[in-house]
Amino acid sequence: MKTKILALAAIALFAIVSISCSTSDSEPVSEVVPPVTVGNTGDLRLFVIDTAKVNTITMTGTNETTILNRKVNSNSYIGSFSLNNDASKFVYVDNQGGMVNGLYVQSKSVRVANANGSGDMAIYTAPANTNTVSNDIGFVKYGSSKIYFTTTTQTTVGGAIGTIVKLNSTNFDGTGLLSENYNAAPLSVYKADLTSDGKYLVTMRVAPNIPRIEIMDRTGDNGGGTVIGQEDLTADKERGSAPIFSYNNKFVYYAYAESQSLKVRIFDMTTKTWESKTIATNFTPTSFFMTISVASDNNRGVVVVDSYSNTPTKSYVFNLAGSSFTTFNNNDKTIAYIKAF
Repeated sequence: MKTKILALAAIALFAIVSISCSTSDSEPVSEVVPPVTVGNTGDLRLFVIDTAKVNTITMTGTNETTILNRKVNSNSYIGSFSLNNDASKFVYVDNQGGMVNGLYVQSKSVRVANANGSGDMAIYTAPANTNTVSNDIGFVKYGSSKIYFTTTTQTTVGGAIGTIVKLNSTNFDGTGLLSENYNAAPLSVYKADLTSDGKYLVTMRVAPNIPRIEIMDRTGDNGGGTVIGQEDLTADKERGSAPIFSYNNKFVYYAYAESQSLKVRIFDMTTKTWESKTIATNFTPTSFFMTISVASDNNRGVVVVDSYSNTPTKSYVFNLAGSSFTTFNNNDKTIAYIKAF
């Protein structure tokens, strides 16, 4: 799954980029619905993305239960995944592919389902690829009044590749599709997140030679976007995860490794300040990929680490208010992301 995503992102980075807006007026920022303020104070809920399945597990990695299975063949996989603010529903990117009349055909869609996997339905399907046009879906976000997702369209003409990136929104049933200026680099169509009201965008993008976390007010500069916070991932913040917003839109989080410690970096959207929390010590992998999710209480969460070996990925369940953490090995190496609530 990661190979497919990274391959497209690499192409997009070097493409001739033309950021697209809709032909109609841009969609205004959705009316803010009061977000979760306290969050889940009960048992931590963990949703595991395992290739083409969504499973649930306990905070110790036990009692794995499949709630959704989209596997048709070995080409099936789930891309981005997002819970709504009370974890009663989720939205995800469904990727399928197979031979049709001797030709390989891909199908990519945005789908929504209830938290137990029932009511699963497509609300958007990307146009079919052709010999000269390739379409993809990046990240998705279950917002407070809209569902958001990015799309890329790559067109090859005479050996030149042009890329159009859009940030799209729909009603929860897929109606009312609107497309807007994405306000960010094509590489970050996968490594990004929105606040639930759609106002703020956080991305991991390339600032000359090093990754940069950038937080933008999409309504600033008359819709051009205004940066309200940024931080470069220098050598002392090795291979940071993609950044995420908290459920209540008050914080930005990303995970990183520093001096054999696993840490979480936190940006306060009110004070515009950064702080770090150590969640694990004796962190020894030298080559790895990681993802992070923080629960709705803005305290507990999970970091999944893939050390690029044949061994299963490893989960670190943490508590930002204390120094304790638990770890467990996932059931295989295909698990690269776990969503916490």
